[in-house]
Amino acid sequence: MARVLVVDDDPRLVKVVRSLLRRHNHLVESVPNGELARQVLRRGDVDIALLDVNLPDVNGLSLVLQLREEGNDIPVILLTARSEVHDQALGLRLGGDDYVAKPFEPEVLLARIEAVLRRAEGGAFQRAESP
Repeated sequence: MARVLVVDDDPRLVKVVRSLLRRHNHLVESVPNGELARQVLRRGDVDIALLDVNLPDVNGLSLVLQLREEGNDIPVILLTARSEVHDQALGLRLGGDDYVAKPFEPEVLLARIEAVLRRAEGGAFQRAESP
């Protein structure tokens, strides 16, 4: 079980992701903007963040860069409608651990979350559900 922060201002997307993650026994917290995300991530009690790049108050890329510059190494998967190669490369170079373009397949997002968590925990993360 992982503690997942979903940062997105689209309530429908948050609902879909929350439902998916809860079905797989993950704890989910969500916030609609970058400032609230910054506060939650600084608490340090989140295992992974799903961060929209296009937030109403701050660019998600700027937020992930700021977190990394502060030494915050919480895994971050960037979620965005921007699917161009240069956007993906920039997101990863600025500190994102993965980059998922919207719309996405829920099961693929779940697999990416589990993969990032495995790497972050040195392989210690166990799947919530066996194949």
